[in-house]
Amino acid sequence: MSSGITLLKALGVLVCGALCASALAPPRPPQAGTNAVYKGQPFEYVVRFLAWLGCSTIVVASMAYAVLLVLQATRRATHPVVPYLCPASSHSLDGLSAVNLRFMIGEALVVFGAMLRLLSYRALGDLFTYEIVVKDEHRVVSTGPYAYVRHPSYSGLTALLLGTHLFFFGRGAYVTDCGIEGTPFGILVWVWRVAAPFAVVSCWRRCGIEDAQLRHRFGRAWEEYRLKVQYSLVPLVF
Repeated sequence: MSSGITLLKALGVLVCGALCASALAPPRPPQAGTNAVYKGQPFEYVVRFLAWLGCSTIVVASMAYAVLLVLQATRRATHPVVPYLCPASSHSLDGLSAVNLRFMIGEALVVFGAMLRLLSYRALGDLFTYEIVVKDEHRVVSTGPYAYVRHPSYSGLTALLLGTHLFFFGRGAYVTDCGIEGTPFGILVWVWRVAAPFAVVSCWRRCGIEDAQLRHRFGRAWEEYRLKVQYSLVPLVF
């Protein structure tokens, strides 16, 4: 693999890491005096912890991944820092520099999912919360991605989490090729593997709960919006 392509891959890794952090981090802290209206599943109690843990883990892994790619591209794969960032790399970093289909699909899903999340943040503004809350100033929002599905931020999260799995795991990916699971940081790998599907399933469950809360609050206006935007997560599918 040429040095130029390896450096481009390093840049792609950093961009995806930054996008993941932006799309997973809560856009604003919980408002004082505002109570969540739903606490019906464990996810509601740990959602912010999982968000910050995910941000931290992905940012650190992305930086380590990118540094290794830069060292490989500049022919410094024997640098003393390499065994600390990639314990299983005693032979070569060649595998990490490969740009395979799995990596490209993962990167595309991360970019798509993160951008969809960020557009959802922008469309809702101060109404976007990590907890299920119906505020006094709440209104039915049907602009941006909310014109196509009722819960685009959860669609984006699903794509983003699937993308990070393809991005970091598998042949030629950082976590697998560098043997991270065999290090003390392996616990984070397993936490991520459990937390990611837990978050997706919990968010999908929240779709119906949020719909019920908004239907109760807005009545006919909500029903008109639901008839106009019939799908929760994926147009023409679900």
